[in-house]
This record gives sequence, structure tokens and C-alpha cells, in this order.
Amino acid sequence: MLLRLKLLLLLSFITSTNSFSSTCKGRSKVLEPCRGANFKTMASREIEVEAKFKVPSLEELEKQISVMNGERTASKEFTDEYFDTDTPTLTLQNHWLRYRKYAGMEGSWQLKKPTNVASNDGTESIPVAIYEEIEGIQAVRIATSIITERDVDDVEDERSLLLLGGLKSFAKIITRRTRWTLLPMNENAVIKNICIDIDVADFGHSVGEIEAVVDNEDKISEARNQIDAIMKEMGIESANPEDKAEGKLEMFLRTQRPNHFRLCIEAGVL
Repeated sequence: MLLRLKLLLLLSFITSTNSFSSTCKGRSKVLEPCRGANFKTMASREIEVEAKFKVPSLEELEKQISVMNGERTASKEFTDEYFDTDTPTLTLQNHWLRYRKYAGMEGSWQLKKPTNVASNDGTESIPVAIYEEIEGIQAVRIATSIITERDVDDVEDERSLLLLGGLKSFAKIITRRTRWTLLPMNENAVIKNICIDIDVADFGHSVGEIEAVVDNEDKISEARNQIDAIMKEMGIESANPEDKAEGKLEMFLRTQRPNHFRLCIEAGVL
């Protein structure tokens, strides 16, 4: 089972309605990464430790999570629209620009790009992917500057940036996400909140994800251990590559944009 570590270096305070508001501390309008009540400010480092898994039966899975002391904390629908050039320039460099919009709310631009920050996890058997995530108009500026190889900091309008970079929509996915929060097994647990997200895409693909968010590398090992224990309790132990869960965008590209998918495979980004 692929266990992925994502390092999100938030470049500014993200407290507006365009960002993720708290869910693990209670109900909210949108879904944020699964933080505990004592998590540091949004300006600090965020490390998401997550593992995707297949969802063979949604009903049975939700019953199992309930038995595991899980609490259903949110169920929301959002739309992700991904942008790139015809080439495609961004995704072949492992940069993913999307516009995420929750139903009835304004949307937010997000760019996921690789970073040189290394994980001190020390585990060789589990592949590690580390990403920096940037939100807002700056996400579009960075994407456009990569394509045009010029400084676009003076461009304030997102539509102008998209035109300048030749950025077009290549995927639009509507997702219904149900979030469950697992209560800590004991009061001494290092990781106080672990979430299980169950996503159902509009084209029929379902995928689950177990996620913990920590604020420094020292806690990664414990987060991994707790996620591993949850996976085993759920009967998810196979390391067979054929059994690994396929993400929504990966499935979309493979089934609906085969040429784009092939280029990503050849580039080693999928």
C-alpha cells in the first residue's frame, strides 16, 4: 500500500473563505486537512501523512469505520477543474494547477508542485512524495511563469494569466466527500486526530484516504505507525502494486485522456 507524505508549506495565512476551514475541531462549510485541536497556526509547516485505499463497498466501509470509534464529521461536494497547456507543460513537470469550488461558495486556485525539502522519515520501503501547495492568485502566477519563463508578478487578473500561459481546462471532476474522524485510542496518543475521507467522483470512481496532519518531522513516524495500524484493522495490508488505489485524477486521465496519461507515465509523474 502506497503511503505518501505531502509537505505543504503554506506561503501565507489561509483564513479566508477561499481556504480550508476547520473540520476536525467541528463542523464547517469546507474541508481542511485533518488537524488536531492543538495544531499550530496556519502559517506554520504542515505535513500531511496519508494512505489511499480502494473502496470495494461504501456501506460496509462506513459500518467498519463506525465500529472503529469513528465519527462522521462532514459530507460535502466540490468541483476540481485542472488546467494546463496543450503540451502539457505543467503536469509533465509534476505541477498540478486546479480551481476547487465547494457547492454554494467561491472557489480557490491551488498549485501543487514538488519541493526540494527532504523527508527525514528514514523508511526505504514506502515511496515518499513531498509537495508544496500554494493557494490563490499566486498559484496561477507561478504556473504561468513556469510556462512563459517570465516574471508575471505585475499581472493581477487571473483570466489574463491563463491567456498569457495558454492554460486550458483538461479535467473537471465533481466529488462527494464524506469525512470520518477517528478518536484517539488513548489520551497519550501523539496524533490526536486521524481522518478517513471517502471520495466518490461523478464518473463513478471511489477512493478512500487515511490522513493525519503533523507540524514537524519528528511526529511523522508515529503518524505512519498509527495509519499502518488502522490499515491493518481495516484489512488493508497488501503491498501488491496491482492492488494500490488509483486517485481520481489518475483514473480520469487513464480512462478519458489516454494520451495525457501516457505522457505522464513516460515522464514518471504518475
